[in-house]
Amino acid sequence: MRKLAKIAFVGSLLCLMSFSVLADLNDGLVAYYPFDGNANDESGNGNEGDVDGATLTVDRFGNTDSAYRFDGESSVTIGDIDIITSFTMSIWFNTERDSKKYWIINKTGPNDADNYALLVDNGNLKFSIKSGNYDATKVSGEITKNSWHHGLMTWNGNKLSLYIDGSLEDSSTAVYDTLITNNFNTEIGFRTNRCCGQDNFYGKIDDFRIYNRTLSKSEIQELYNGSSNCEGRYDEGYNDGYAAGIAAGGAATYDIWSTILTIPSVMVGDDNYSVELQGPYNIINAVPTN
Repeated sequence: MRKLAKIAFVGSLLCLMSFSVLADLNDGLVAYYPFDGNANDESGNGNEGDVDGATLTVDRFGNTDSAYRFDGESSVTIGDIDIITSFTMSIWFNTERDSKKYWIINKTGPNDADNYALLVDNGNLKFSIKSGNYDATKVSGEITKNSWHHGLMTWNGNKLSLYIDGSLEDSSTAVYDTLITNNFNTEIGFRTNRCCGQDNFYGKIDDFRIYNRTLSKSEIQELYNGSSNCEGRYDEGYNDGYAAGIAAGGAATYDIWSTILTIPSVMVGDDNYSVELQGPYNIINAVPTN
């Protein structure tokens, strides 16, 4: 009872401290699809998704019916959402194939009338926009199949940037600052007007967001680290770190979160072991108290 009370207190304290300094990730949110049992737009803007063949599956945390799996023929269509000035797009995905081009997101039409497109292309994640006289600006970075990755793209009216798993991978400056728009729907996991050996997506997609602004670096890290899962991530890290520390006789280190906030060291545990929690969100060993 003593250990559980202390763990609950410290876990709650860490979450409260982190939320107090985190930015408002609803600011400028145009559309948000957590795919928790459906394809509803949780931004409140009414851009509901239309599911065609995609099936609910487990997400990256192991939660059932909390992501969609795409089989190369399925799609989620979310309507006509144009990107004009600045934007951020954020998505989690797990691709089963990477040997050619597989479309993750696109708002494209015939005759190169593309607003934006995200795809897996021979082991790389690629994102492109078109501006001016159909001039394409592209960014890319390496990924691995059968693993969850976080892809985030920003456009500030001049520069296009790609972040993969929280790190800046590529950026490119556009020739024109006005993006092409069209009247086509945004498609997830599918491209209607594909050609030339291209294919639709095979794998899982989750937590797709569109913003009408460029997120800051700290906000990008916040999305990647998953602040909304603070309690679950803390509990997982505590249990794993505690077990690892005891097994190693107090010599193990178990890191569950990257740097967000530095906190003072505190000690929790039972009568036989104590676990040192040290900022930023690291579980350091379980050490004998006797």
